[in-house]
Amino acid sequence: NKKEQPKKVLIELENQIIENGYIVDPEILLLKLKLLFKQNNLKPRSINLTIQDQNLLIREFVIQKEELQKKSVLTYIHEQEGKRIHFPFDEANITFYTKSEDETTVTVVVIIADENLLHDYHDIFDRLGIKYVSFNIAPRVLYRLYEEETNKKIEQLMIVSLYNQMVTINVLENGIPVFGMIEESEDAVVNYFELVENYIERVANYYKFNIKKGHVHVSDIVIFNFNKQLTN
Repeated sequence: NKKEQPKKVLIELENQIIENGYIVDPEILLLKLKLLFKQNNLKPRSINLTIQDQNLLIREFVIQKEELQKKSVLTYIHEQEGKRIHFPFDEANITFYTKSEDETTVTVVVIIADENLLHDYHDIFDRLGIKYVSFNIAPRVLYRLYEEETNKKIEQLMIVSLYNQMVTINVLENGIPVFGMIEESEDAVVNYFELVENYIERVANYYKFNIKKGHVHVSDIVIFNFNKQLTN
């Protein structure tokens, strides 16, 4: 309700309810959400769910228009499975947006998620009577957060997210993700720092020389610390 102050509520989930983004115990999760809504007098009509980086694959494709002919872009992407791209899911949910287009090529950013993961969340929300569900991706959410906090718009931004045993790195152009990677680590804190520095440098070089052919480089790096073992 726009006339009211927004409510910010946190609910803790014990282990074995959700693991790595996947719902392990749907019945307990359903009860937790029902309790959350009841205690805070919430009756949501829609939900926007942020999908974590480890459940996504983000890639940029430059497609020659002559390769498309009468095919749709989505059909073309599906045909690249096992060739230019390997889906890490048994059933892939694919969406894309057109980044640029000229007379000969079209450049699209492809976002691939696990269809079964999305279906499981849809099922939970449907049982809660919530009919409209939209999905967001973490890099976009973090970019908007940074933009609102600093009032800065950055053309080539690298977002580094530090988790307890994982680091994710995304490169965004004007707020649109064009590259994402994830690396797990169980090393000590000292080695974790070295791992992060190493991957920041490697991704920056890959973006500049492989994706942008040496013409454009990452201009800014923002680090979000979600690692409980690290001080800011």
